[in-house]
Amino acid sequence: MIGDLSGTFQKLPFHLQAKGEFQYVERKVVGNRCDESKGNGLTSYCLGVANTEFRLSLVRSLYEGKIEISLNMMIASGYTGQTIENFATNYAPGSVGLVGGFVPANPINEVVGVRIPSYASLNFTYRLGAR
Repeated sequence: MIGDLSGTFQKLPFHLQAKGEFQYVERKVVGNRCDESKGNGLTSYCLGVANTEFRLSLVRSLYEGKIEISLNMMIASGYTGQTIENFATNYAPGSVGLVGGFVPANPINEVVGVRIPSYASLNFTYRLGAR
């Protein structure tokens, strides 16, 4: 499930324009075999983390739109690019005396992703040429 809500206020004091957006992405299944205690693990699903983002923008145009100054920010929580990774090899070192020195080990699957950072920026835009 993805929910998105956005809005714009164009006639604020001092000729400011404000834009806002809220986005929510529900957690989803990104793979299986995360819990080996449940039999073969094929029925145990790996769930990602839900993402929440607030985007805000405050804009002021000057000289009939030739110059624009804006403050942009995003307040976020969650991860993007979520998937599962296997953090164990299929074999691990065994005890002394075993032929080959290796015994089978269970792989460990974990959900991984890139954290979505919050930010704020100040932008200055100058449009060249005729208005």
